[in-house]
Amino acid sequence: MKNKEIIIKKNKIRMIVLMLPSLIFVGLGIWIAFFAPELNIKMLNGEIAKKIIGLLSIGFFGFGVILILKKLLNEKYAVKISQKGIYDNSSAINIGLIKWENIERIELMNRKCIRVVVNNPEKYIERQENNRMRKIVKSNYKLFGSPIHIYTNTLEIRFKKLVDLINDELAKRK
Repeated sequence: MKNKEIIIKKNKIRMIVLMLPSLIFVGLGIWIAFFAPELNIKMLNGEIAKKIIGLLSIGFFGFGVILILKKLLNEKYAVKISQKGIYDNSSAINIGLIKWENIERIELMNRKCIRVVVNNPEKYIERQENNRMRKIVKSNYKLFGSPIHIYTNTLEIRFKKLVDLINDELAKRK
């Protein structure tokens, strides 16, 4: 790849489809918190219990809707493969540039996620300016052995093709 960049865009239709269940749960949360009738379930019958369950649903799934909307409205690429490395903008966690010399290997977590194992994970954890995102990245590192995961379910490229592209470019540099 001589000075050629490969740009992979977001699949906005898939992103909207992924957002629909969250919107439904936000709606259900609103209904439970403010409009749900009395139930025959003792634990869920109190006003406070219904408000807590409804507000938790609104908060959790509303946060998901906000993250997806933010990505939908951002016209930036999802993944870019260049001479320098991989730029990851595929999820709510913007890793930025992952330099080829930092990448030890690529691992497949499942049919939707590529784990990028790097030789300096702390650098990618500390790069996160938002404290919440830093905690998520740190948790990813502790749980999965890498702070970097490229989620492919909202990309305009097939999983296998992206894996092959990354592995081919990585092999050229090893």
